[in-house]
Amino acid sequence: AAAKAEAEAAEDRGEWTTADLVAYNFESPFVEGSRLDLLRASLERLSSSSTTTTMPPEAADVSCRRVLAVLTRNESGAVAVLNLLRLAGLDCFFTAIWSMPTGGKKGAKQGDGAAAGGVWRDPAAGSWSTFDPPFDATHDHKADLLQHLVEN
Repeated sequence: AAAKAEAEAAEDRGEWTTADLVAYNFESPFVEGSRLDLLRASLERLSSSSTTTTMPPEAADVSCRRVLAVLTRNESGAVAVLNLLRLAGLDCFFTAIWSMPTGGKKGAKQGDGAAAGGVWRDPAAGSWSTFDPPFDATHDHKADLLQHLVEN
């Protein structure tokens, strides 16, 4: 009841409600049914697929969740992406979010007034922490960053 009253008050003030933000960012008038439900089901299948290719033989029968991360470029930073995922209940599928700086802000760090470039989730505690990804170590392109991560 309190959440409904808060949503109505926000609507009266012309503000976005959680439902508005989720619909605007995740739903589509061009898809039948809920696009968010389809995305959630896809992420569940993708993250729960077991992988044994990198496991030692003695652990081959143990099923592990696949680690998923987001790599994006946006001026609002990784915390903004995390907040959208939280609103939609999708943050539980991801372990890290990297947000590359926009427009020549290479080398910007959190302490410089820049939005946090990375967040990671501690799987044991379930809490999220910010960090400064090594964006200076590569060219300012997602493909180069991914290649750098694979090599290191």
